[in-house]
Amino acid sequence: MPEWYMAVLGLAAITALGAIWLPLLAAGPLLLIALGAPLGQASLDAARATFSERRGVRAWPRHLLTGLLRVMQPIARLSGRIEYGLTPWRRRGRGLALPFAITESAWREEWQSIEARTQTLASALKQQEAAWRPGGDFDAWDFEVRGGMLSSARLLSSVEEHGGGRQLVLFRAWPEISNFALGLIGATSGLALAAGFDGAWAAAAVLALIAGAITLRSIWEAALAMGAVKVTIAEYQEAAQ
Repeated sequence: MPEWYMAVLGLAAITALGAIWLPLLAAGPLLLIALGAPLGQASLDAARATFSERRGVRAWPRHLLTGLLRVMQPIARLSGRIEYGLTPWRRRGRGLALPFAITESAWREEWQSIEARTQTLASALKQQEAAWRPGGDFDAWDFEVRGGMLSSARLLSSVEEHGGGRQLVLFRAWPEISNFALGLIGATSGLALAAGFDGAWAAAAVLALIAGAITLRSIWEAALAMGAVKVTIAEYQEAAQ
């Protein structure tokens, strides 16, 4: 997939920092593995390719071309996504809110089924072009709205029946920083501390900046996701009046 090459670039950057702090050269084998995976798959696909007009030695130029195109195709896709703004870090949704848990409610004079309420919330999220997915049967939330690669927000709704078809719809939403983001923050922070204890202040500063950037990005994405959720709840409250 195209995003694999972004991981390769990240590993290459960490390996390059090994020039100022040798322990980071340990990322080199991981970089080779990350590079070898797409190259190996491309070689395998090229070897399996068949050409009706040429066989044997005469077909090798076409096999080489097939392998090269197989390697270049994800790079071209990634370039196109970046050029047209279809990046994993692009902004989704219209709102922005503090990344803290919230509770809201909406009073309804007319009864509404769970299915209809879920559809209404989903439609509001679609109108914002937010990236979301519904919760499963065993999830403790109804919707997960993504702010990007690192963070999301989760929305849970319930209802109190008050007779005569009247309902009090309750909402709870909270930000969620992914384990992937927490792992990146922990790893880069740990490496920054280790570099500092080893006296490699330049490497420590760079790693600390990377950890800080990932942390700020995670908070920003959580704020974007919470903003989309708050707009969705506000639209539901307005429609319920």
